[in-house]
This record gives sequence, C-alpha cells and structure tokens, in this order.
Amino acid sequence: MALNKEIKEKVFKVFRAWEEKNYPDASETSLSDWNIGRYKEVFTMVPSGGKRGNYMYFVKDDRCVGFSPAFADIDSIYQVFLHDEEPEKS
Repeated sequence: MALNKEIKEKVFKVFRAWEEKNYPDASETSLSDWNIGRYKEVFTMVPSGGKRGNYMYFVKDDRCVGFSPAFADIDSIYQVFLHDEEPEKS
C-alpha cells in the first residue's frame, strides 16, 4: 500500500529534525530526495531517483536511526530500534 503525501511529509519532518540535531552540517534536502516506505512497524527512508547511497533510515514516532544494510542486519537493527535503544554504529 502506497503512503499518502501527508504521512510522507510527517516522516520527513521527523527525519530532518533528527538530522539537524545529530548532523548540523548536513546539506539541506527535500522530500523529493527520498523514497519513504514501510518495514513492519517503522517507516524507511532511502535516497530517491538516481542517487545512490549505502545508508537507510528507520523512522518511528519522533525517533530516527541511520545504518548501512551492508554492514548491519536489518532485522537486528529493527529489534533494537523498537526497544528504544541506540543501535551500534557500523
């Protein structure tokens, strides 16, 4: 099921707040720069279009975590994220 624009905007707003807090030097991005989807109980964000990246973000409520699926098991990160712990950075 596709996410509507209102949900995507809310997810993006949480992501940007987290990014600005944790990475104040990060370049400005817009909603159109991201593909937003679902993975079980969380939203996922990956670069959109022709942009490549080896980083994925989980977003839920007012929390966000970024990780590289090449170096971390998605299900393990998901479980840690759900239990409100900060996953180890890879």
